[in-house]
Amino acid sequence: STGMNKIESFAGIYDGNGHCINDMNYHGGNSSNYSNVGLFTELKNGAEVKSLNLGNITFTDVYKNCGAIAGLSSGSITIDNISISGSMSFENESANIGGILGCANKGVQKITNITNNLSINGTASQVGGVVGCVQNSTFECSQFTVNTTQFNVKGNSNIGGIVGRIY
Repeated sequence: STGMNKIESFAGIYDGNGHCINDMNYHGGNSSNYSNVGLFTELKNGAEVKSLNLGNITFTDVYKNCGAIAGLSSGSITIDNISISGSMSFENESANIGGILGCANKGVQKITNITNNLSINGTASQVGGVVGCVQNSTFECSQFTVNTTQFNVKGNSNIGGIVGRIY
């Protein structure tokens, strides 16, 4: 059971006006049915998400592409002024796990002013504090703040504090 309704592909402007979404929970499984998980399934070219707090999120066992804001981005997107806290844990050889985006694909990925208080643990590969994997993209990340007593990233391979893997 997922415990949340994901917003499908999104290409508009989402301004949270500093509001908080609390207790967003997702529990998946080990098949492609449990891919592209986040507040948005996918951010499309031109999408902008800003001024939003996600508190006490819990994501477990996503198969591929998981991030608090979106599992996948395709095309140029902007994410600004986001605060996240909670946990992500994975036990099923997951891939592309990031605090903000699971996988960033094609275009310019501009991510700024992020406060990350997540714990990310498990047997995943391509795990990053901001993005799990960046492929065929220009990646710009600035003003990334971490509460070092809570931020913990572990996994199998390609692990990074900001990006797990760039190719």
